[in-house]
Amino acid sequence: GLSEDPLSVVLDGEIEQLLVSDLMQIWPPRVGTGARDWVVSNITGGYLDQGVLKIDAPDGALDATPLPDEAVSLNVKFADMQVRYLGDLSPIRYARGSLNLKGNAFEAKMVGGEIAPPSGGLIQVTDGSFKTEDFHIRGNDAFIDVKAAGSMTAILSLIDQEPLGYISRFGLDPNEVSGTGTTQIKVTLPMRSLLLFEDVGFGASGRATQLDMPDISEGVTLNGGDMAFTVSNTHLRANGTMVLAGTPIALKWVE
Repeated sequence: GLSEDPLSVVLDGEIEQLLVSDLMQIWPPRVGTGARDWVVSNITGGYLDQGVLKIDAPDGALDATPLPDEAVSLNVKFADMQVRYLGDLSPIRYARGSLNLKGNAFEAKMVGGEIAPPSGGLIQVTDGSFKTEDFHIRGNDAFIDVKAAGSMTAILSLIDQEPLGYISRFGLDPNEVSGTGTTQIKVTLPMRSLLLFEDVGFGASGRATQLDMPDISEGVTLNGGDMAFTVSNTHLRANGTMVLAGTPIALKWVE
């Protein structure tokens, strides 16, 4: 019969022009299960390049829980990925950066990409990361951090999508707001299936400049705004200055 002795694996190789879909064929299901499942569910397209894969797993190491970090190491660059990060929010397209997988930790760093929300043009992603450790623990958290810039119409259109729906809920129309903005989106995501929105931690913060909001109330128009804003699962807050009828005013908005 087949031997039941513990498996020993030693591998030192390079990765060039490997499709992400092909990576799933060689990524052992027991290695980084939570991260592997997240990649399968949330990443489409793209390829890996300029990578180094090392496996140094003496007898029984691949059966250990958690898997020792030194047993598996993957360092590789990626490009042209599409990444979903929260519900039905428009995904990040053409994502590029690098990723590192160890036995019990996974981290991807993004240096570029774009988001195409329903209106307002493209949002350019300038920086981002996905990190998770101790993913042998079922439901352990992963942390997503994305920095981006674009028109305020685009940014508000993005966070008006489900499961957020903030802007319509607060009586605003993204298409009636103009200006430019920067934002940082942070998501805390339990690494398990069947998530409810209340299980996910969401936060966005940023700054809007040259913000114009016409006819927000009975012909009242605000323009020339410089506003800082924060959004979470439960609130939207903004404060800064805008111009009303030619006069600068301090404005604080809480929903």
